[in-house]
Amino acid sequence: MKKVYLLFALVSFVLLACDKVDTQIVRPEENATLYHLVVRTVVDCQTRGVTFGSDGSSITSQFEVTDCIYVYNETKEAYARTSSGELIALHPTEITPSGTTCTLSGDLSFYSWDNVDKKWVSVTVEGTDTYAFFYQMNALGGTTPVYDYTFQEGGSDTVVDFAKATGIAMTLSGSSLSLDDVIPFENMQSMFRFRLSYTNGGVAVTPGTFVAMQVGAINDTMIYMWDPVDSDPYWFGAFSVSNPVISADNDLFLSLSFHYDDVDDAEDDVLIVKLTDEDGNVYRGAQAVPAGGFVNGNYYYGAMTMVWQTQLIKPTVTRQDSGSDIGPSSSGEYHYNRSTDPNPVLTISGNSSGYYFYFGGDSVITLDGDGTAINDRQEPFIYNGGSGLGTTVIKLASDYTIDCRNNDSAIWADWGSLTLETTTNSTQTLTVIANDPDYRGLYGYNNYDDKNDSPAVLAASGFSVELTSTVNGPDEDLNGYPDYYTWVYTVSPAP
Repeated sequence: MKKVYLLFALVSFVLLACDKVDTQIVRPEENATLYHLVVRTVVDCQTRGVTFGSDGSSITSQFEVTDCIYVYNETKEAYARTSSGELIALHPTEITPSGTTCTLSGDLSFYSWDNVDKKWVSVTVEGTDTYAFFYQMNALGGTTPVYDYTFQEGGSDTVVDFAKATGIAMTLSGSSLSLDDVIPFENMQSMFRFRLSYTNGGVAVTPGTFVAMQVGAINDTMIYMWDPVDSDPYWFGAFSVSNPVISADNDLFLSLSFHYDDVDDAEDDVLIVKLTDEDGNVYRGAQAVPAGGFVNGNYYYGAMTMVWQTQLIKPTVTRQDSGSDIGPSSSGEYHYNRSTDPNPVLTISGNSSGYYFYFGGDSVITLDGDGTAINDRQEPFIYNGGSGLGTTVIKLASDYTIDCRNNDSAIWADWGSLTLETTTNSTQTLTVIANDPDYRGLYGYNNYDDKNDSPAVLAASGFSVELTSTVNGPDEDLNGYPDYYTWVYTVSPAP
């Protein structure tokens, strides 16, 4: 395992603080809720248009006309929006040839949501109000800007950074709001460039074209999504993208944000990258987090060795009802859409690795072939997200094992109930491996959602269920738990 080393630490992202600026919001007399904002700014640090030097230790920046800046009135809790609630984005104009100087201008109206009347209500600013500026949030045209990873695919052209500036106070004088000081932006993530190599059993190999990528941290410190004005703004977890972009030089570019509640969060933390090629081969790279954690605004460059882990094995899926069989997506998901295929009846047979199932309604799933299903993602092998009070029925035609040690459960019925039965007048076992002892590998919203629930509640009519368990581990991978657990559910016809 090679330690990440920092070759070029960029200053913290200061979008508007690199030079003195003339910032002004003018309120036209004819419309008390329409404000015109003009910002002239100079920048010599990171912005959206980052360009990585071939030496791996340099990075340059420039404004682009597609950059988006959102304005938020912190006092009134109102974004600059249209009357229908869509966010108003400011875009750089008058960009100089160097790309380091631009103007931000636009007509802004501020609206907040009235939860009683269920409508957007216009807001009039006051001289004591403070503002926040958010740079390059994802939700273009949406009602709430967020920070997430849906923009990037691993190539340098898709790397986007984010920034915020909060607590900005302006002076109200007549019909204008003015600011004589600068607006300092704080960078929300670090830039990464990994030079990848690939091995299998210690021997260098050349993988096929990659069709999926997953990135996460074992201590769950990587921010998956960030809502800038939420009281609890961070969501943590791994993220996945299809068809990642790796350069001809085997460079992988990422823009990642981390949050550490304390220094202990970064201790023994590891950044994990998993790549799956077109033949189903899974490669895993691990990079130790530096002491104290990754620092926002820094640029990290180093080598990462991707070690072959396994090859995807596709299960045999057969429909028992009149529905049509579907093939898995490139990420390995069999998705039975609630609106078009709400109540599937099917059989999953034999061994599988890297595949998983999503259902949107009542479902009957038979597990057959003395198989072992391995899903090393942070998600269950079988997930039912239907919002009704239906039932997820698991029928055992043979002994079956589901290994989801990187997730808190192997089968998850988000709503309704979960039941177990066998297809013949015989006893079968369902062995499940997961990392959260509270759920014991299975979850049913109505009947099996607490560690104190008796396994007997899982038994379908005419059957009985008994449970044994063991503690395994440690397992260092994409989860925040060092250990995993094995539960064996024995399902028998009732006497």
